[in-house]
Amino acid sequence: TWMTSARVNGLPYYYTSTNAGTTWTARTPPFSAFTASTPFWDGTNYILYGHSLTTNGVYESTDAATWTSRTGISLSGPTDMIYNGSVYVVVQTATGYATSADRTTWTSRTLSFTPAGAPTPCVGSGIICWHSGASLFLMGASSAPTNSYYTSPDGTSWTKYMIDTSFDPTTVSPTLVFHDGTRFVVVYSSGLVFYSTTGTSWTRNFQATCFGASTIIRTPTGICSGNTTKRVMVTDVTDT
Repeated sequence: TWMTSARVNGLPYYYTSTNAGTTWTARTPPFSAFTASTPFWDGTNYILYGHSLTTNGVYESTDAATWTSRTGISLSGPTDMIYNGSVYVVVQTATGYATSADRTTWTSRTLSFTPAGAPTPCVGSGIICWHSGASLFLMGASSAPTNSYYTSPDGTSWTKYMIDTSFDPTTVSPTLVFHDGTRFVVVYSSGLVFYSTTGTSWTRNFQATCFGASTIIRTPTGICSGNTTKRVMVTDVTDT
């Protein structure tokens, strides 16, 4: 089953398709305060969460039709969720975040930095991503220095690193972080694009640039990063 969310005439809906997107069925969300959160798929369950998990809660489903309510999380504005096979991490554009091993019991935590980036149509990208090959979570940081980012093997302890962007004084905090299936990809608002297989050593892609990138997706031939005015297709993220 495919699933997406949207607002139609100001009203929240989500849509499902069982024939690879040929036809779609409009469905009513499981909670009234639904704010078109991006649906999350962990390999077994679809997960929906509202803008405020404290009041709207978390709902899960195995078929995207019948939903079970789960315990809410004390976050004012959750924006992204990621799962690495053993732990769920929910983040926001503030220092508070939460982790859970079972989606039922959540532990509230506090970062030592403010995450950078913005949520994208691809859950688990934009603010936080997971690289199974490197066994690391990665988040950009908006706190100084602005070229810093943090990695974690478990979603609990975070280590600070920096990408060398000294050659471009216009570079500010990472706009998006992404995992393309093989590599970490970091896009800056200045247009710079870097990739890494380890999360610690980075290479710049000189052929790609997208100023003020606000979304990034994986395509069959590479990645596509863009904003509201321009799109950049990278057929090979390692093209230098």
